Amino acid sequence: MKLFGLVHFLLGISLATGLSTTIKCFQCNSWVDPDCINLQPNQTNSIHYKTCEYTGEENYSDFELFCRKIEQIIPERDNLVRIVRKCGWVIHKSKTDTCYKLANDDHTETVCQCFSDACNKAETYNININLSLAFLFIAALFSYI
Repeated sequence: MKLFGLVHFLLGISLATGLSTTIKCFQCNSWVDPDCINLQPNQTNSIHYKTCEYTGEENYSDFELFCRKIEQIIPERDNLVRIVRKCGWVIHKSKTDTCYKLANDDHTETVCQCFSDACNKAETYNININLSLAFLFIAALFSYI
């Protein structure tokens, strides 16, 4: 029974460490900062890696902040690619995926939203390492029982 309690405790700690009221995202625009295009998750010393803050303009202080990456393609400018990384506060709910596409006469864009530190990097996938480790621990534990 002690082992069962320990497993629940460790699982709770692993999941809780993945939750936070603050989040750090890359915040930049490749139009102004060309190095914004290829930011990697280990570049947390970058000047673009910042804590998201409510600015007052959003009027959604009860919403949780998250990271967003927007890739714009502008056909009339030889398919120019522009990357915008920023914090978001209104989650796009009309799609179940973390990414969605928009288009108009001027450009097309892919918008991805994610919910952990540095997740709006160059890649668009995200793995919760705490949850993965918890499942590995439980699997290893049950293999010895």
